[in-house]
Amino acid sequence: PGGKRVEQCTVFNSDIRGFTAMSETMTPEILVEMLNEYFEKMVETIFKYRGTLDKFMGDGIMALWGAPVVEQDDAIVSVRCALEMSEVLGLLNRERMQRDQPPLAVGIGIHTGPVVAGYIGSSKALSYTVIGDVANTSARLCSVALAGQIVVSEDTYAKLGSRFEVEELRAAKVKGKEKPLRVFNVLRERLVVPVGIDLASGRPAASPG
Repeated sequence: PGGKRVEQCTVFNSDIRGFTAMSETMTPEILVEMLNEYFEKMVETIFKYRGTLDKFMGDGIMALWGAPVVEQDDAIVSVRCALEMSEVLGLLNRERMQRDQPPLAVGIGIHTGPVVAGYIGSSKALSYTVIGDVANTSARLCSVALAGQIVVSEDTYAKLGSRFEVEELRAAKVKGKEKPLRVFNVLRERLVVPVGIDLASGRPAASPG
């Protein structure tokens, strides 16, 4: 039991939009089957990008980059993971619609900052998690994200450099914060063209002169 302070942990939260309404129209068996299929795809993607699965919360997923293993590009990798999760969800939705099942829409929130990470619980049941304002703020950003949006905080955005195309959204007023937060919606990763490559053809560019 106990934990240690991690100065830069990136916390990811996602949940399914309209899940409560969906659950009212589905039998528990179909609902569980849907969640398990969805979680299987999402967790596989999180692990592909070296993320730590923290917990499931109903239809929500909480994951970590920077705890317990810290890497320099944790924030960047977490956003890349979120983008691929959106692609994977698109493929899953195509399968669902082919089975005459409704597509799923997901919102994502990501925030970076200091946390205390470790094993929390009782002497009989412990779970690894992170505690602190960063985890709470990530969840709040998830709650303001619209379907299909990947909403990152200003702290996470500052660590992304110019690797992604983003749009700044209207400042978000979230619970527990006196001032609205600057937030950004990540659209896609920028195409990096090697020096000397013609963008149109993909072939080596002609030497000047």
